[in-house]
Amino acid sequence: MKNILAIIAMFVCTSICLGGNTKILDSSNATHKEDVAANSSKDDGTVNDAGIFPQDPNKCTLIIEEGASVGRASGACIGASSSISSMTGNKVIVNGGNFNNSSISGAAATGVGSDVNVNNNRVEINAGDNIGTVYGGFTINGTASGNKVFINKATIGGFVTGGAVNVNGNAESNEVTITDATANRDVCGGFVCGNGNAKDNKVTIDGGIVKGDVYGGAVVGNGNATGNTITIAGTPKFGDDIILCGGIAKGDAFTGN
Repeated sequence: MKNILAIIAMFVCTSICLGGNTKILDSSNATHKEDVAANSSKDDGTVNDAGIFPQDPNKCTLIIEEGASVGRASGACIGASSSISSMTGNKVIVNGGNFNNSSISGAAATGVGSDVNVNNNRVEINAGDNIGTVYGGFTINGTASGNKVFINKATIGGFVTGGAVNVNGNAESNEVTITDATANRDVCGGFVCGNGNAKDNKVTIDGGIVKGDVYGGAVVGNGNATGNTITIAGTPKFGDDIILCGGIAKGDAFTGN
């Protein structure tokens, strides 16, 4: 699993993030490496005073076009001081822009110790430069379910995960679809990096290049990986000595190949 534990570090977020908003970022309102989310009350999607994204983190859409330069990008993001218990229906659509090797997530609940469900969030990537890790939905504790990532003819530098749980909770029915794109690191439909189950997650690789391992579902900790699948279509190219595995569950000592 080639250092898949590194996804933890990608979301040590210093922001407290809390709408139903749509933000479109392009060359007219490029944000120059700042964190952005559609649930910001600012037009350019950047964090408000005290580092917060104060709007309701449900059904928000962030669209990033050519000419924008951003840091971490989320459809919605919340942090440790939020009382929110669920994030649903958020989207990020990427048609261009420079991400400065930062991450993209449909929804991100980054508060350590918080318990937040991230369900039915979505990321669509059609272009863009220097994209880091990609999550459909990310939470520290809670359920990540029904989150989806679609990558079409783009290059992703970091891990790609449909739904990720960092400590405790289940990753269920998340999906990743990669079509004629390049993924330079591991790809996983549903991932639990602690205690929980990865169930019924899916990865579809249709052409393109994948240089890391591919898992339908994975648990690094205590739990089970069941009903997860990988579908290979077209003629994708894979890196040397990679693992293709529908589901894998290992204890805390598991660190990779």
